[in-house]
Order: sequence, then structure tokens, then C-alpha cells
Amino acid sequence: MVAKISVGLWIILLYSPVFGQEEKKPISYYGAVSIGFLSGDNLNGSAHVTNGIQLHNRVNLSIGLGIEKYYYNHYMPLFLETSYFLSKKKTTPFLAATGGILQPLSRSNWNSKLETGLTLGLRGGLVHRINKGISFSTDVGFRFSKITEEQYIWWDNSSSLLEYHIQRFELRICLIFNE
Repeated sequence: MVAKISVGLWIILLYSPVFGQEEKKPISYYGAVSIGFLSGDNLNGSAHVTNGIQLHNRVNLSIGLGIEKYYYNHYMPLFLETSYFLSKKKTTPFLAATGGILQPLSRSNWNSKLETGLTLGLRGGLVHRINKGISFSTDVGFRFSKITEEQYIWWDNSSSLLEYHIQRFELRICLIFNE
């Protein structure tokens, strides 16, 4: 009886986090704050906040919200994002895909109305895990956005729809908080 208890205690001690073997959670939660630059026919800033889950330290699935500018108009992107880490090392490359909507927050002039737009993006970069709870990443990518603007023509009492297809490069830095 004593032998069975001592064997059981040794097994518990050897497989506990105290002896250097960290528990691996299949699902963990994280939050991230990022800032970036979007370039194309003009250079503008961008800020995003994302929250999501991480599966087996390899795949992130998240939802995000931010603020961006294109020329004189501000937009609030609401997006879904997925990331794949190529290894489980402390510093690892990753690939990410983003898709969502762009909600206009301002209009460029009094005679136009901006409609909700669409945004899609692909990025690649490096993430560096500082410790168990904090990581830092840098990435570059490509973004496509489709924005529709309705312009009112007051002297003709009519309107016309303009559709913009915006292609921009993106450079971001991000601070990630892991569970």
C-alpha cells in the first residue's frame, strides 16, 4: 500500500509544473494592440485592438476593431483574423489573413455619403515571445479595400455612385498579451 502511494506521488511530482514541465493548454486566450502605417497613393496611420483564442500555440482566431484613415475620411474596421505560427520557438515567423468591413466615421465633404466598405488582407512577419504572457510582433502585408461613395449633385437633383478599389501596403508593430 505504501509503495503504491509513493509511486503515485512520484508520478504527480515528475509531471507537475514545479519540475519544469509546463502545462500545455489546447486553447488559450489573448489580446493584442497594434499600430501601423498604410501606404499606397497616400500614407496614413492605423490602430487595431484584437481579442481571440490560440489553438495549440500554432493558430490564432480573433475578432478586431480599429481606426484607419484614407485621405480625409476616417473608418472603423471590424474584422476577423486568423494567424498561423510556423514553429513553437521563442521567435517564429507567422502568416495572417484578415477580412471584414470598413464603417465610415466621417465624410470628405457635405455633398457625399460613404457606404460601409470591405477590407481583405494578407500579412507575414515575426513574433518574439518575451515571456509566457507577453509577445511582440512586426509584420508587413498587403490590404485591399472597396469603398463606395454616393455623391449628390445639387444642381441636377441627382446622385452618382463612385466605387474605389484601394490597394495598400501595410507595416505593423504589435504587443500581444497571452493568458
